[in-house]
Amino acid sequence: MLRVRAVDTPGPSCASRAASRERLTTAKGSLRAVADAMVASNLPVRTLVFSRVKEHKPRKQMQSNEAGSAEHILNGRRKPTASYTDTSMVVASSFKLKRCVARVAMAVAVLSSAVWPRAAIAEEQSIALPGLHAFPESLTSTVDGTLFIGRLGDGGIVRANPRSGDVAVFVPSGASETRSILGVLADERTNTLWVCSNDLSALGGPSSSGDGGSGLKGFDLRTGAAKRSVALPGAHAFCNDIAVDVRGAIYVTDSAGPNVLRLPAGASTFEVFASSPLFSPPPGGFGLDGIAFGRDGNVYVTTYTAGGLFRVDVKEGRADRVTQLHSATPLTRPDALRTLGENSFLLVEGAGSLDRVDVNGDAFAAAPIRGGFREPTSVTRVGSTAWVSEGQLSFFFDRSRKSQSPSLPFRVYAVPLSKGQSR
Repeated sequence: MLRVRAVDTPGPSCASRAASRERLTTAKGSLRAVADAMVASNLPVRTLVFSRVKEHKPRKQMQSNEAGSAEHILNGRRKPTASYTDTSMVVASSFKLKRCVARVAMAVAVLSSAVWPRAAIAEEQSIALPGLHAFPESLTSTVDGTLFIGRLGDGGIVRANPRSGDVAVFVPSGASETRSILGVLADERTNTLWVCSNDLSALGGPSSSGDGGSGLKGFDLRTGAAKRSVALPGAHAFCNDIAVDVRGAIYVTDSAGPNVLRLPAGASTFEVFASSPLFSPPPGGFGLDGIAFGRDGNVYVTTYTAGGLFRVDVKEGRADRVTQLHSATPLTRPDALRTLGENSFLLVEGAGSLDRVDVNGDAFAAAPIRGGFREPTSVTRVGSTAWVSEGQLSFFFDRSRKSQSPSLPFRVYAVPLSKGQSR
């Protein structure tokens, strides 16, 4: 037996409907891909939700949120705004084309989780991000669990509340002369959302008028209002990731040079904190990427293309020796280093995994926590959950893939951490 519930939301303009209709009706691949394309298009829809019910068992009525957004239905297996009596379901959506000549309907059927081509992480909660060209590069979080995601392709910053399912653009593209957004860091002590902005318009990033260089931008963590803008030194700098120390100084990695830069609290210009030939990017590749403070007070950084992990010893607030840590298993495109325990970190590898990294002296060991991600770019921890962004950045940076389409919508995934993994 099937039970149905319908929710209406206002429709978009005729022109946008026609474009989205063409995009959806020509979508290739699995039924989930068609549903994802619908969400990525940000289209309000009339949504019919069918739940398969065994006739000999009572069934609770499905609860729907007031907005009726398809995102709240398709985003994940466990949602706070809806409950299901069976894991199988069918979702059908039709677009109301008021004041348009044509009327189109599209049915999207998701018969069971077995249909979804995400075997490795299909059971995890996920959040769909707005934007057909979002390409999320970094994410951060506050103590209440709110997520902030920087978009490299569309620009701007998205704010997401995993508890309510609310997802919206928090800082619009171009605000404070931003371009493509890479690293993001929520600094609750100063109520500042720090972000790295870089001009990637030559590759399809935001090209609106504004700052064409690389810079660190600061926004109000509650309102999104612009607060700070500090340019990185050098004509070819590339601001990638961010960390903050106990004194309020901001540290950023420069992927185009051999330097870790520091902006002391209250200062208006950067200074070089640490520099080493080991940090230099290889020809055609990226250098420094992830950065985090260890519980030992030292700074740890990764190099993306070379796959290195380094410790910068800190003595009396100054950088001292730079040590490349070694491991029996090399890292593949390491990114987004985040402090976890006494001598441990969370890290994503661009090859597709979320890892726990344990440092012991000048050695480290990386143990996969979850694999199967499509080119993950960042991670943030909220309690016993790690949130991972899928950037799929090869579709952005690799010119040979420009004619291909990434999997839509772009998503961030929740990965539960066991007690052993989160120590």
